[in-house]
Amino acid sequence: MGAILGLEKIEGNLKKYLRDMTPKIVEAAKITQTLVADTARHTVAVDTGALQRSIQEGMIRLKGTVVMAYVYALQDYASAQEYGPKGTSKRKWRFKPYLRPSMKRHEPDFLRLLKRAIKP
Repeated sequence: MGAILGLEKIEGNLKKYLRDMTPKIVEAAKITQTLVADTARHTVAVDTGALQRSIQEGMIRLKGTVVMAYVYALQDYASAQEYGPKGTSKRKWRFKPYLRPSMKRHEPDFLRLLKRAIKP
């Protein structure tokens, strides 16, 4: 009986810890989201500037213990610029990824912010 009571206390403490940490984790995600969007705007290929202006920070969603921060571009050709056009030779198309490299660049920043957020 004592072991079960101890386990219940641990579970309660863990739930409280996660509840207390969630706002800090969301803040780390929001800061990183802004960094990614800004970097993407500065690295995207610019012709008319429409794609650059369309890069936006989306919502931050919580699903259980998962935090998702969205950055997206609204132009029809945004994915072709990021991944290359479908159905054509990618060698003929001058596409330049801008979102994935921006995310990769700021992964260490997010990890640093996350470590700081969850530090007791």
